[in-house]
This record gives sequence, structure tokens and C-alpha cells, in this order.
Amino acid sequence: MTKRTIITVATAISSFAVALAGCSPTNSGTASPTSSDVTVAQAPAADQSAPCQSSSNAVHTTVLSTATEFVVTINVTAPLCSPVLGKGVIYAMPGNGVAWPQELVKVEPFTLSAAGTTTVTFTKGCGAAQFDVLTGSTPQTIANGLGHGSLIDPAAAQQYWGAPCVDPTTTDPTTSTTSTSTSTSTTTEPTTSTTSTSTSTTTTSTTTSTTTSTTTSTTTSTTTTTAPPLLPLEYTGTADKTAGCYSGAVGDDTFHQVLGTDGYWDFYFQGCSAFATETVALDDPPGGPFANAFESPTGYKCKMSIDGTSDSTGYYTDQIGSVADTGGLIFLSSANTFTSNWNSPTTWRINCIPV
Repeated sequence: MTKRTIITVATAISSFAVALAGCSPTNSGTASPTSSDVTVAQAPAADQSAPCQSSSNAVHTTVLSTATEFVVTINVTAPLCSPVLGKGVIYAMPGNGVAWPQELVKVEPFTLSAAGTTTVTFTKGCGAAQFDVLTGSTPQTIANGLGHGSLIDPAAAQQYWGAPCVDPTTTDPTTSTTSTSTSTSTTTEPTTSTTSTSTSTTTTSTTTSTTTSTTTSTTTSTTTTTAPPLLPLEYTGTADKTAGCYSGAVGDDTFHQVLGTDGYWDFYFQGCSAFATETVALDDPPGGPFANAFESPTGYKCKMSIDGTSDSTGYYTDQIGSVADTGGLIFLSSANTFTSNWNSPTTWRINCIPV
């Protein structure tokens, strides 16, 4: 069996502006700032009893690119005889079509040793940036792609030309207007004078009334940008035959494909070219979910097909099996009877579309 690299891509690019924070790329020969970020999450497999293997045999990489993220998933199928020191790296590019020179922005180190899954997630911010998952050196400034260490996989790199920053919510300043009117009236009663022979008395009475009226008005205007719709997703990979047969559940024709942000599909190829007995079955991976080998991403339905043939499943939104998605359940078979048309390597394809 040969090592396979599985490349995962988003098949549509949103025409909506992406809400990002930071600054816009500049047209210069020096790297512009970027607000992109990188994080690493590792999940060791429950079973570490397999004999150790070399990284060339046990390390398999998949990538997924969307409008907001570039995700590199590294599956280590057995403990490694020699650990691999990896790094998730971001370099800032000048932008506006200018890729070099690049300036180091962030390094997130990790170690591949135990069997399990390592997920390196690059969050796309504003500004042009280079995303790499590599081993080896990470100089502060590089002039070309040979300036740093080796990539974990040729697919584990992306040049991202950051979109302009867009504030998703705009609120007009609150305007408050207050008016006050005051009126005052004064009434003076006539003076009364009483005179007698020896005494004169004068009495004056004054009445004052005050009326105050206050009116306050406030106007607030809010505009909210509508979130872009879900993008179609596409994933591809290859399975190969040895002496005309797939390896089945115990070899390297087993796949644990992440779908979107919260979905997955665990499956393996089995059967042989002779009499076209090839099939694809669900897999219960060690340490993984039992009898739940398929979950579509939230808001999506997914199907699988074999390139170069008419063999395809229908779209699944929740469950493939009638009772449960148990390992060993066959969900895709060759339509041929005697002569195989599943070439080696066999390219499988998963398409997920919004529900």
C-alpha cells in the first residue's frame, strides 16, 4: 500500500463580504498586518497497542478550506517510532497579489507521537497571510517557499488574500432633543386703602404662577448585515488495491473523514477486482463512536460517489442504516457484475450541500 494524501476543498466561494476584524492589505513590498490566528487540538486514540510505525506509513493528512477557516487534520494510525515535531505557522504577506517577502506572525508547536488526530485550525482574518503546517525552522523573514522547514504534506499550505474588514453591525449615534418652555404670569390685586382720622393702612397682595413643559425625543437606527449562506463542501481521497484487492478494515484503505465543523464519515474499502466485488462499508474506529459511523454537518446532507463510474449513494442527512450506523454496514457497491470499473487507485468523492 502507498501513502495517500487526501485533499479537501470547498467548492464554492461566497460572494458575500466576510465580517473580519483588523486592517486591509496594502500594496507594498513589506508584509502587511493580519488578524488571522492558528490553534492546535490533539485527541489521542484510546488504543495505543499497535506496533510503532514510521511517519511515512502512519501519518495521513486531510485539509478543508472554507471562507473563514483553513483546517489541516493529521491522522496518525499507529504510534510513531520517532516523534515528529510539527508547527502551525502564519506568515504575513504584502498583499494585493504580492506574496514575498513574508514576516513571521505566529507559531503554534505540536508533537506527533501517539496514535490519534491532530487538528490545526487557521482562522482567516483580514490581511494577506500564508498558512503552513511544517517541521523544521521558521525564520522571521522569508523570501520564498524554501525559506522555512518542510511541509507535513504538500496540501498543508495555503496563501490567503485577506478580505477588507467589514463591520457587520452599524448603529447610528443616538440623537436626543429636549425642549423646555417656561411661562410665568403675575397677578397683582388692586391696592385697598382705608383712611381714618388718625390711621392710614395700605395692603398689597401679589400672586405668581409658573408652568414648565419638557419634551424629549430619541431616535435609534440599526442596520445588520445578513450572514452568508452555507457553502457546498467537497472531499476526495483515494484507496488502492494490492494484488487486485483492497485492504479492508485493518489496512490503509480506512478513512475517518471530517465533514464541515461537526460532521464525520468513517468508512473503509473492501473486496477485489475479480467479479467486481468491491464495496464500501461503515467503520467503527478504535476509540471512536460505536454504531454511529456517520454524522452530516449541521445544515447539510451528504452523499458519496466513485469517480469514473455511475456508482453513488443518495444524500444522507442523519443516518445511513435503518437501525444504526454500525461498522461493517455496506452502503456502496460496484454496479458491475464481472468486470471491475473501480480503478486503482480508486478516487472517492463526498459532496455535502445545504439542506
